[in-house]
Amino acid sequence: TAPTYRNMVNDYEEMDFRNNKLHILGTSYNYGISYENSSNITRKLILENMETYKQYYYTLGSVKDGLYDVISLDNKDKSYVWYNKDIDISNLPKGKYSLYAYTKVENYADYGEIVDMFGIFKEQVSTINNKKYTIMINKDRQNRFELKVE
Repeated sequence: TAPTYRNMVNDYEEMDFRNNKLHILGTSYNYGISYENSSNITRKLILENMETYKQYYYTLGSVKDGLYDVISLDNKDKSYVWYNKDIDISNLPKGKYSLYAYTKVENYADYGEIVDMFGIFKEQVSTINNKKYTIMINKDRQNRFELKVE
């Protein structure tokens, strides 16, 4: 369970497979915190095996050139809330995984599920190193993203 889920916003704009990697473009930020400087932001993708709960961490980073300017009622700078990353998941063991974004700015850290707020994501399938990878949303779990490796 995320520590302060109601304050964290984790959204995606693109999620698919490119060049045998998981491509993900999205935002991750907390209400009430400034994201004006990328050097003090740590952001990771957490893939958690839904059976064993083992977690795998991948660096997402921070970029300023998102698809649009993120504006929040807190009036804090949201310049670096974006990430845009191609992630090598070819060594991920077979299983089913939930996707979380972890974001830390100075002493403030939080994480939460990456979800499709509108539930319109179309399932994506790719074969990498003789394993089948499927990205989907789970409509029974508030449209959270899940990854199946077979």
